[in-house]
Amino acid sequence: MPDIPEPTHFPVVVIGGGQAGLAAAYELGRAGNPSVVLDAETSTGDQWRRRWPSLRLFTPARHDALPGAAFPAARGVFPGKDDVAADLAPGIAQFHSSDYRGPSQLPPGRALVVGYGTSGAEIAEELAKSGRDVTIAGRPTPAIPRLALAIAGDLWWIAMNRVLNRRNPIGRKAAPRATAHGGPLLRISARDVRAAGAHEVGRLNGAANGEPTYSDGVARPTPDVIIWCTGYRGDFGWIAIDGLNFDAKGYPVAPFGLPASVPGLAFLGVPFQTSLASHLLGGVGRDARDVATHLVLAGAGPTDQSRATRT
Repeated sequence: MPDIPEPTHFPVVVIGGGQAGLAAAYELGRAGNPSVVLDAETSTGDQWRRRWPSLRLFTPARHDALPGAAFPAARGVFPGKDDVAADLAPGIAQFHSSDYRGPSQLPPGRALVVGYGTSGAEIAEELAKSGRDVTIAGRPTPAIPRLALAIAGDLWWIAMNRVLNRRNPIGRKAAPRATAHGGPLLRISARDVRAAGAHEVGRLNGAANGEPTYSDGVARPTPDVIIWCTGYRGDFGWIAIDGLNFDAKGYPVAPFGLPASVPGLAFLGVPFQTSLASHLLGGVGRDARDVATHLVLAGAGPTDQSRATRT
């Protein structure tokens, strides 16, 4: 007799992978209830791909977003049926920068690097120097010149810790922008990336007929591999505490790492927790001292009597 696989239990099963099913699965996940989506089609969006070629939506792109992501088109455009399917060809290999180990790891062919922060710039430069045809998509973040770091590196570190700090007006104003976009380019610049031979295009804004499309309309050959250098999101869904809220990037709403609604809970290493340096090797220690002090004062540590007994 053939082996019969053990049944798999899912807390929630969503029947149908159209826009309604995808939206339901997204909201279930946000609420801490992961689900599985069952659909008769081979891949997401096939329902739209089969429709007549001239089909367009009734509403402009600004009103066509599914939960969790803007529609990848200009706000006033009425998307076509293939814009709605917006899927890359299955033959394109895809990696996240966290999994990248070097040029030899990737399949041969043209490479597309998505994201123009430091990670994206360094990977694009390395791939181009290895002889690959490389395109990098996105706008480069501002670069800190090497000479400035060499001469005034200590001043930059002071600025990251003391000036760009939530405890002063400049830092509070800078924090939303700093957490919404990538950090500045360090040790590398867009000029270095271009000098290595990488091509630059606008931001990746979707796919058409299985190929990437870009905000500047520039056409590039279909990539064989994509490396996503688009940063990270917080993943705190395993913490289910009433009153604890999370921002759009998944990080806890906790000024200085301390959620007001949960006195005994603290976070550490969150981007711009206190300053621009909060998540860096040299910056996390200061926040750690503040968090530890807060927790002890809040009663999370030993009492004065127990400390006296041990000493």
